[in-house]
Amino acid sequence: MNSAFRLPILVFLAPLALAACDSATGPESGTSETVAVEPDYHNMGAKEVALIAHSHGRARRVGDDLIIAFSNGQTRTFHNDNKGCEDGPDSCDSFVLAADLPQFHWFLVYEGFYEGGRFTLYDDRGGLPTEIPYWPVFSPDGQRILIQNDDVSSEFPGDNLEIWRRQGAKAVREWSANPDAGDTGVSQGGPPYHSEVQRWRGDRVALIFSVPDAYDLKTRTSASGRKWTATLTRQADGWHLNARAPKQ
Repeated sequence: MNSAFRLPILVFLAPLALAACDSATGPESGTSETVAVEPDYHNMGAKEVALIAHSHGRARRVGDDLIIAFSNGQTRTFHNDNKGCEDGPDSCDSFVLAADLPQFHWFLVYEGFYEGGRFTLYDDRGGLPTEIPYWPVFSPDGQRILIQNDDVSSEFPGDNLEIWRRQGAKAVREWSANPDAGDTGVSQGGPPYHSEVQRWRGDRVALIFSVPDAYDLKTRTSASGRKWTATLTRQADGWHLNARAPKQ
């Protein structure tokens, strides 16, 4: 892995997510405003500083320690041990506050290793952890999370699409899928499909699927990138993905 990625990974929070840190209540149920946490490899530290400043004492950093406080009066300390990241994986472990979402009763902490890392949600009332596989997008009411794993490095294994729901102080996986060309009519060219949330209203999520331009070395032909709409809908028997692209 390129040494540039050996540092702990911080994140970029969508403007809505950062603004939500100042609010005691989240977006109203039924709106389409999601809260997305996305990677930002170029602002490693500044984003956490802003999150802590907006946390009203819920989080703080003391040197190499990240400390988050729960409403039951307890705290949890995460200690960075990343002095040896340039030499190998033995001493390369660090923690970053990736999101503070009091309106949803979640903290999101990213733990970065020499290669890759992991994401853990902590219920802000008692500190119970839930490990999730990739960067999350929270539904407008915060009761569900959409995972869109388009990682091509194999450092974050998991399904391309997953829905998780809050269950008490934890989150549990509710649905997953790995769409292929048979589902979409469009070859993804190797890596998983990339998708973005366009709207999330109740039990319906509108997505934008996309594939980049691709060149086939065997046939020596080029294929233009495409974007198309898809939907995730929750019905009585569970979630259903309709990702079929219109014919060109």
